[in-house]
Amino acid sequence: MNTHEGSLSVAYPLQDLDEAKKDQLVISYYPGPDGERIPVSLYGDTVWDLSPLIAHANVNRRRKVIDWQAFPERWRTTAKAVIHAFWLQSHDRYRRLDVAGLRTAAALLRCFMRWLDAKGIRYLSDEATPRYCSEYAESLKSKNDPRSVANALSMIERIYHYGKHLTCPMTSHPWHGRSGYLTAGCKPESSAR
Repeated sequence: MNTHEGSLSVAYPLQDLDEAKKDQLVISYYPGPDGERIPVSLYGDTVWDLSPLIAHANVNRRRKVIDWQAFPERWRTTAKAVIHAFWLQSHDRYRRLDVAGLRTAAALLRCFMRWLDAKGIRYLSDEATPRYCSEYAESLKSKNDPRSVANALSMIERIYHYGKHLTCPMTSHPWHGRSGYLTAGCKPESSAR
């Protein structure tokens, strides 16, 4: 069983749990005076309060939470599963995200899911095709610098690679095997001489 300090959320596939059990998974807790763990946030909550996982008390409250109400309603279940996987599931290509990384990934994911929702796309599995992912990439390129675009596209590519942990995975690589970094227009790093 893998846990983070201040969190009891267990690293096993969410698809093994029914909705009621999944919603009761503890995301964060405070240690009580007698050593008991007092839940702060549960998986089913509309806001995940990650305060117990943040060492710095002077961090703004908005930077300590993930507010799922900011996501399009039809995408909330998928968004939670994606962020939970990024946080707790191992992957040979990626390290698990810390709280700051989770917040960044959630913000990037929210933008992507709002864009998908506006296009009438309802599922990652069959509808978030390379064509739509490329269209999203182009929309980002027209307004952002290549590094910012690369961060957003790398998060989408990460969703694809975490597919085995999701009930509704992307079935195709978003850019036909090309990295989000290159798709964003970033030049490959030159090798050291």
